[in-house]
Amino acid sequence: MSVKPVIAPDRMGAWLNLIQANRVVAAALEEQLQLESGLSLAEHETLARIAETPDGKLRMAELASLLLVSKSGATRIVDRLEEAGLVRRDVCLSDRRVTYAALTPQGREVLDRSMPVLRRGLERSFSVYLADTDVASLRRALRKVLEGHGKWDESRCSPGFGAERRETSSPATR
Repeated sequence: MSVKPVIAPDRMGAWLNLIQANRVVAAALEEQLQLESGLSLAEHETLARIAETPDGKLRMAELASLLLVSKSGATRIVDRLEEAGLVRRDVCLSDRRVTYAALTPQGREVLDRSMPVLRRGLERSFSVYLADTDVASLRRALRKVLEGHGKWDESRCSPGFGAERRETSSPATR
């Protein structure tokens, strides 16, 4: 006779609520970004991740890691952005095996126009429902989960795209 592990109802409920909240907020953001800037949420994040770098370009493998997608997933997103003229691929002169995704001037312009859309969308679909203490608790809890899976990376998990980037985390985010 096998014994089935029992998942506490509160833990199962928290897991289900996390998934549901992610879907609801992501759908709201996706809809606003598509409507107002023509970008998907993944495309917006990709442009923002590239824009965060000092030289406006990222190795494709590093981009995949930051997005938490496979290399082929990152390639598909970059393909769409390249087709739209928002990024270009650059080859590394010292290592021809390395390819960079680089932000184009048009990509920078589209990102600059879409950032206020994302901020408004986050405020309407997420932030308005949470007190500062809720946000701090949520970040601490999610960091524990990410660290437990070896997926916490300050450069990927800390707030700020572009000029808002914080180089170090504050105690409230730990």
